[in-house]
Amino acid sequence: MRRNIILVSVLLGMLFLQCNTRKTSSGVYYITDFGAKGDSSKVNTQAIQQAIDACYDNGGGRVIIPSGQFITGSIMLRSNVELHLMQGATLYGSLYADDYIHMITCMKSYRPNGIDRQQYFGLIMADGAENITITGKGIIDGRGALSEDFRSYPTSDDGSTWHKPERPRLIMMYNSRHIKIHDVSIVHPANWANHYKRCDFLDIRGVYIYSHGNANNDGLNLDECQDVTISDVFIDADDDALVFKSLGTRASRNIVVTNSIIASKITPIKVGTETGGDFQNITISNCVIRPSIEEKVFDPLRTTLHGAGIALEIVDGGIMDGVTISNIVIENSYAPLFLKLGNRGRKYGGIEPPPGQMRNIIILDNIICRNVQNDFSSTITGFPGHYIENLTLSNIRMEMVGGTQTTEWNPMPENEKNYPWPGMFGSELPYPAYGIYFRHVKNLTLFNVQTTFDQDDVRPALHLENVKNARIMYSDFMSVKEPIVYRKTENVRIIWAE
Repeated sequence: MRRNIILVSVLLGMLFLQCNTRKTSSGVYYITDFGAKGDSSKVNTQAIQQAIDACYDNGGGRVIIPSGQFITGSIMLRSNVELHLMQGATLYGSLYADDYIHMITCMKSYRPNGIDRQQYFGLIMADGAENITITGKGIIDGRGALSEDFRSYPTSDDGSTWHKPERPRLIMMYNSRHIKIHDVSIVHPANWANHYKRCDFLDIRGVYIYSHGNANNDGLNLDECQDVTISDVFIDADDDALVFKSLGTRASRNIVVTNSIIASKITPIKVGTETGGDFQNITISNCVIRPSIEEKVFDPLRTTLHGAGIALEIVDGGIMDGVTISNIVIENSYAPLFLKLGNRGRKYGGIEPPPGQMRNIIILDNIICRNVQNDFSSTITGFPGHYIENLTLSNIRMEMVGGTQTTEWNPMPENEKNYPWPGMFGSELPYPAYGIYFRHVKNLTLFNVQTTFDQDDVRPALHLENVKNARIMYSDFMSVKEPIVYRKTENVRIIWAE
């Protein structure tokens, strides 16, 4: 009997070794083989991390999350590892802060007062990794609205002050290269859904992002990233949806966005606000921009602080040079276009930045803005002595609601130190143009720009103030009075504009 027990033990050991050899040779590692349970009964952080580490230690491969509901805290992807979520797999974020780890040894962000602070953590993280991939038809669900440890809530009736604990991103990657995020669904984060900082050669394709249920629910943030392609994605966010930032001094460069639907309760596409570094060579094309489909109002300020359809902003130093936007439909926006060169001057690296620059921006070819609301117009403004330069708007149709009958306009203060958003110039009175208000712009070209309104609006379609060297060609502006108003302009040429 004892001999049989020993024989069985030997055979089981040999079978175990064969299984391990099979996994190593094939490069496929199922998290369930490392003890993960897909029945929502346990936190599987250790098992999932062990599968990732085993895959890495054996030269890389694929870590499989099979069908089931797996709860986890922070896991760290490693070089040459693909995390694959099979159809029917859901990776749930833990509801407890103790199950998450911070990247405290390397990850620092410069704050406005110049003091660096360790602050980033996430559900799926990477730090200094290469050739990392997340794929599959499964779901990554942060359950951001369910955790008492991460729950944010307003502490005033008007929503102007908040309780906001530190909260994890769903995907948080730092200083990594050759990253692919394909086909997965990323939903309900406690903070931002995706944050990629100082990452290069990033390919995001076919991803569904639904970012609702907690404060600051951005969809996809690129922070000091370079050589990035984003295509065929759907993003719907409670806060900004697709954001390019520079929370440091490294440039955001060579970024392509195409073939996507991007929705938000604030601003669907934003380049800037935090601009410690430069923004160069950015193209956005073939996209639909629209409001969020989520009816629940989590943040009451979302009902009053309206964003833009597309916002390009340089306010903390930095240079924006070479942005091209084409083939876009913008639905139901309060300000389809918002371009702001300001001088808020936040410190990144402890050094107060000089005023930034914006130049060589082309918004062209089939931009349609439908059902534009009447709270604010599109505004394109620098500030005294600092111009947005070399700006082209071409083949654009803007369909406004209209209806303003007062002849008393907002005085439009400079406010170059303020946070940039369409209502930054004041909201008590209508803006001076129902279409676009330009100020402190140099070398402006408008070609085949059309504006209409559903209800008569006594404001001009365009208001140009301190604009130097403008060409307005083959454009058509619906108007009750004069279609264009000029103030302190120099060298404006109009060629067959009606």
